[in-house]
Amino acid sequence: MQKLTYEKDGALWFKSTKFGDDKDRVVPLAPETVDALRLWEVKREALDVNGYQRFFCSIRDLGSPLTTGSVRGMMQLRAKKAGIERKCTPHVLRHTYATRLLDEGFNLREVQELLGHANVNTTEIYLHVNPSELRAKIQAGNGKRDELLGRIAALEAGVEAFDRKLEEYQASRDELKKQVQFLRQEVCDAEANS
Repeated sequence: MQKLTYEKDGALWFKSTKFGDDKDRVVPLAPETVDALRLWEVKREALDVNGYQRFFCSIRDLGSPLTTGSVRGMMQLRAKKAGIERKCTPHVLRHTYATRLLDEGFNLREVQELLGHANVNTTEIYLHVNPSELRAKIQAGNGKRDELLGRIAALEAGVEAFDRKLEEYQASRDELKKQVQFLRQEVCDAEANS
């Protein structure tokens, strides 16, 4: 990644060079994160790191790419200083981020886009089944089911009432037709006798 482009809405555009791909990515960031990245850009310029090195590069080796080991070491050092005793690695952070997005209601396709996965199957590893949440959803679903069954019963009762009225109207219609037929016959008979 060589250049970042900031957008007004907090989205960050960058060109990825991961595994040789040349994809443009859009990453939404908090304003504080954008400010921190701008500070890093200024620091890079002060170190005389030109635009051909990776955006995140070593300060000690002036522009050489950061290794995964060095990033992991920095994270573990920061975690220790913050009093975090659990394992803290870039992978754990990424996994936590994806899991939180799913818990917040983001769909799998949205999480795929935010993580930059080419295939949604890669994103599926972040799906977890929480038994208590699953139970709550089933119970909520049963409530919805009961509500729907109640609505169906009310509609069926309405249809039955309509059918009864329809039968009454049909009987009245048949009776009226008989009366009309009888009166026509009377008219015909009266005309024949006159």
